[in-house]
Amino acid sequence: MDQKAWTNAVLKMQHSYGAPISESDISSIGAYLSVVYGSAKADDPEIIDASKPPVSAPPSGEALDVQVLLTNNGCTGCHDINKKIVGPAFKSIAKKYKAETDAIKKLVASIQSGGSGKWGNMTMPPMNVNDKQAEALAVFILKQ
Repeated sequence: MDQKAWTNAVLKMQHSYGAPISESDISSIGAYLSVVYGSAKADDPEIIDASKPPVSAPPSGEALDVQVLLTNNGCTGCHDINKKIVGPAFKSIAKKYKAETDAIKKLVASIQSGGSGKWGNMTMPPMNVNDKQAEALAVFILKQ
């Protein structure tokens, strides 16, 4: 079966059989099943898009938990507060941007779009976060 057929099968599991599957997981489960049991390839753009976790903002007025954002988006796999891992330390980023008036805007763009060349040859992939989440991350980094 293809991705659409597997996704429909997951929907049926949820709606007809009462499987405890959240709405946000249906497309990623369908993508997974279509790669493992169907004809899809893991690097197909449709599979990659369906596998991304949904971007959601907290309810209005609720503060963002930056530590959760850092963990859920894999930031801490490449960055540390004090030392370089794969990417620069957050303190180094803060030091580089502290004198710039549009530092938050630049960091938000880097977080959302990714990039390379600012800190060496390693490429940072784009993060799947909304504007408010990216801004919370940028403010956190600049406070280091």
